[in-house]
Amino acid sequence: MSSHYLVTGYYIIMILYPTETLYALGVNALSPEEQTDLFVAKGRAPEKVSSWLVRSVDDIAQYAEMSDVAAKLATTLLPGPLTLVLSTLPHISSELTAADDTIGFRVSGDPMAQAIIEAFM
Repeated sequence: MSSHYLVTGYYIIMILYPTETLYALGVNALSPEEQTDLFVAKGRAPEKVSSWLVRSVDDIAQYAEMSDVAAKLATTLLPGPLTLVLSTLPHISSELTAADDTIGFRVSGDPMAQAIIEAFM
């Protein structure tokens, strides 16, 4: 499912998608405007960490620092119901991160969630 709504002259696409634990509401994670609108829609404080759905453990390494422990957890438990909260790499805008420059990363094993992320990444 997806919903479109008009906000200050531009369209935001929010997608409701299934995960292993519950349904999630998502937007383009690389858009600060869409992240802000998502937090407003969810009533979430902007300093909280957001969770990014990615295709694979390899995708996480493009955006965050992967310690040996994080890599072992990721390769052992993902895809699955685990969110890894990691420090971001320097090229990720602080507009996209929590106050401590972290982001939560998920790799879902749900076929619909996988199809959605494949289509958008």
